[in-house]
Amino acid sequence: YVPLDPAYPADRLAYMLADCAPVALLTQGRLADQAWLQASGVPQLLLDDEAALATQPLHDPQVAGLGPQHLAYVIYTSGSTGQPKGVAIEHAQTLNLIGWALANFTAEELAETVFSTSMNFDLAVFELFVPLSCGATVNLVADALALTAQSTATLLNTVPSALSALLDAGQVPRSVRTVNLAGEPLKRGLVERIFAQTGVTAVANLYGPSETTTYSTGVRMPRAGGFVAHIGRPIANTQVYILDAQRQPVPVGVTGELYIGGAGVARGYLNRAELTAERFIADPFSEVANARLYKTGDLGRWLADGNIEYLGRNDFQVKIRGFRIELGEIEAQLSACAGVREAVVLAREDIAGDPRLVAYAIAQDGIALSAPALREALARELAAYMLPAAFVFLREWPLTPNGKLDRKALPAADLSSPSTRDYADPQGATEQAIAAIWQRLLGVERVGRYDHFFERGGHSLLATRVVGEIGKALGKPLALRALFEYPQLDSLAARVDAQAASGHAAIGRADRAAALPLSFAQQRLWFIDQLEGSSAQYNMPLALRLQGRLDTAALQQALDGLLQRHEVLRTVYAEIDGMAVQRVVPAASLNIACDDLRGLDAASREVRLQQRAEQEAVRAFDLSKDTMLRCALVKLADDDQAVLFTLHHIVADAWSLEVLVREFVALYRAAAGGVAAHLPALAIQYADYAHWQRERLQGPLRQSQLQYWREQLAGLPVVHNLPLDKPRPAQQRFEGARVEQVLEAPALAALNALARRHDASLFMLLQAAFAVLISRWSGESDIVIGTPIAGRLH
Repeated sequence: YVPLDPAYPADRLAYMLADCAPVALLTQGRLADQAWLQASGVPQLLLDDEAALATQPLHDPQVAGLGPQHLAYVIYTSGSTGQPKGVAIEHAQTLNLIGWALANFTAEELAETVFSTSMNFDLAVFELFVPLSCGATVNLVADALALTAQSTATLLNTVPSALSALLDAGQVPRSVRTVNLAGEPLKRGLVERIFAQTGVTAVANLYGPSETTTYSTGVRMPRAGGFVAHIGRPIANTQVYILDAQRQPVPVGVTGELYIGGAGVARGYLNRAELTAERFIADPFSEVANARLYKTGDLGRWLADGNIEYLGRNDFQVKIRGFRIELGEIEAQLSACAGVREAVVLAREDIAGDPRLVAYAIAQDGIALSAPALREALARELAAYMLPAAFVFLREWPLTPNGKLDRKALPAADLSSPSTRDYADPQGATEQAIAAIWQRLLGVERVGRYDHFFERGGHSLLATRVVGEIGKALGKPLALRALFEYPQLDSLAARVDAQAASGHAAIGRADRAAALPLSFAQQRLWFIDQLEGSSAQYNMPLALRLQGRLDTAALQQALDGLLQRHEVLRTVYAEIDGMAVQRVVPAASLNIACDDLRGLDAASREVRLQQRAEQEAVRAFDLSKDTMLRCALVKLADDDQAVLFTLHHIVADAWSLEVLVREFVALYRAAAGGVAAHLPALAIQYADYAHWQRERLQGPLRQSQLQYWREQLAGLPVVHNLPLDKPRPAQQRFEGARVEQVLEAPALAALNALARRHDASLFMLLQAAFAVLISRWSGESDIVIGTPIAGRLH
């Protein structure tokens, strides 16, 4: 396969299509009539043409003679000659990558891998094929910022700059445990931010060019170990050599060029025999016939422990936000633009941590160059990530004493200068708010209503921050693609207003003088409490072990601050005229139960602590009068104590616990330091959401959802006819058992093979087997088994 991004310029796509000469093209109806595609004459299969697909056979295709030496994919990367070059990867190389990944990432880590990378970027090979090859879930999102806190994603695979933008926007899901980073040098500060701001337990720093199949080296950094300043060791079946100018190995600690050999080395460049011969050379260190090395152009050195330190490039190839770019390709296209006599392109980092492409040009005699016109001309030939963020026009080049171009003397671009478009003040609240966001994030003094985001220095990562800031400032969530579709400020503001007008009503503040309804989730829990009486089955215990001297006054102040801040923690529930209502009671000081175990020996203290924690966890709440947050302090030593929190599920869920801990820590630190806690004000409380939910889910919408579930559940028995070994109790006691079964390797392999043959995950297969077993045992033809679905809507 050859991925073709429809967002690429038509000329670039036409070149790629002609160069790879495919036998068929998979596309969609909305793209099929483009001129470059029609002119290619390649047969098309429309993936959204259901009628045509319905005529296709259902059996597996019979592919004769396919072997590991055949091509798996070709991905086009930037080329120094002015045209992209196709990197040809065979099945054998792809399978080596997948085999290494499956051996080095656990099933739990791969369980739900995020696939947000463009298929034109080779990180997508890992994101797509690794989880699919082990029956895991591929979490397909348009961009990583589409992930929410409710996501169940377990692994993120991206570039450092994109991950930094996710952290800025607070968009790394709490469920993510592993992050793979590649494509750019990884810095200590980013790793420390990941561990500080998320629940991630391991960060992998991976390195490798497309020509050696995505990854060639890697190092895993667990949370406990922290950052390491190297790119690790070669992955499975890969050899890395660091050679000098004569291609001889250099000693430990000496800088040289990285050459990569082994099972991941690509076939070469499609239709580029000379370039292939230049970059793919015979491996003089291997005894394998026809073994080759790839000359990376990257510099590095061996460390004493066998790891590799990456030291940058030795040519004019750069990486911007993970995309490899040949500056020569941009220079070639810019030099071909009307009015340009000479051109140079640099990657500059004039703003720390934000590298950008800057184009320098000298005009032909009598010509006045225009940045918007040049950008428009380049956009017809180059991918968006290759477009310069700024243009600088010079009369002559700065030269070195020997007459060569002095690239270091080229001036920085003035990204704060006003737009070359006609200036007009932003109009209306939405335009003014967006202009203020652009000013701050672009670092410019003034933004007009006709300014173009990308012409003012914006790029894809800043775009993710912009849409996030717009959502926060205006309360109007915006899709990332909207900024690319409407890059001019006035049109973007109109889009934001139009989207808000067509969306759901914003959550407002409910009248506290009126009876406040329960949300549907709260009503369910209240009903169970009324039906079964007080029970601890919906208690949510949380224990924090605190080391160091505890400021008990600050502890009390922090807990009281939580009660004051969150009305739901001091809400009680009653029935008025047959309807459940919630009532917010005034904030009061939270009673902290205290147990002092400092007089006991260490073993006894731990036993008593466990007993005390269990006592707190099983003590029921009275929903009609209790504060829904309890706290007990257990003193173990002068510098060791445990704080036991207990909440009822009617006021919190698993995600809420992270919020509670984060705010508790902030309030405690502020109180202990005698300063105010800088927590953002809460515009709404949970009671406001409950009121909004009730108002929204009324009438036809509620009836349609109820009718859907009535139809889905129609005809199901209320109680299954399962033979029981004990009489069913009148009231559920939650005293079940857990039985663990370890499967032998051959049995597990057979199950996985069976699942693959039926396009099912292992979970689906085992649940189906369980359903068949229960069905035969009960004599019923249809058995319904429930699984947790909370949060799946998001």
